[in-house]
Amino acid sequence: MAHGNDTENSSFLDVCFALKNNVFRTMNVADVCVVREINGDVLRCEYITDSNTNIECIKLQGLDIKVSDVVLVIFTNNDFRASLNAFKAGQANTDSKMTLYHEKAYGIVVGLIYRKPEV
Repeated sequence: MAHGNDTENSSFLDVCFALKNNVFRTMNVADVCVVREINGDVLRCEYITDSNTNIECIKLQGLDIKVSDVVLVIFTNNDFRASLNAFKAGQANTDSKMTLYHEKAYGIVVGLIYRKPEV
């Protein structure tokens, strides 16, 4: 005579895979955006798939980026902006004890995907 529930096969591994899939589903890694505005080092970009989502990014040094360019944006592990500004000013790095990872606010434009031909 069997005891317990023989119809359900739950395992710790199944729980781990479900947790991993849930974490990866919400983690921002990279996206394709259109540059809408350039203000010094800051680029305001709009998601190519969602015109209601705007993010602020910086670009890699030496990239020639213009308004209306389609670019690849990556998202870093934490908010690097304060540390970058301190580094540029010759100050010590700032320690960041954040628990938010790969937020859309920490975007870096790493490359040009498409630029409309000039007429």
